[in-house]
Amino acid sequence: IQLYREKTAEIRAFDFGAVVGCAAGHMANDAMLKELTDNVVHLDSADSQTLKTFFKWVSETIEQGNKSQGTGEAPKLPPPPGEITVVI
Repeated sequence: IQLYREKTAEIRAFDFGAVVGCAAGHMANDAMLKELTDNVVHLDSADSQTLKTFFKWVSETIEQGNKSQGTGEAPKLPPPPGEITVVI
């Protein structure tokens, strides 16, 4: 856990457009991902349809990030589908 916390600080220092943390299943720890990024989603299950929906949403998020690249603004995430819970 100590190494994870050291690396999250390093990763946050990079100028990524958006980092989305994804927790899957009831045992996943959302709090650990919140240390890495403010954008955390939780999937109740990791079945093929839910994962397909998640990656489609991530692709849309990347498109939004590309549009805001260089503007100095943080990219706004598109609304997630019903299978995805945004962790606040």
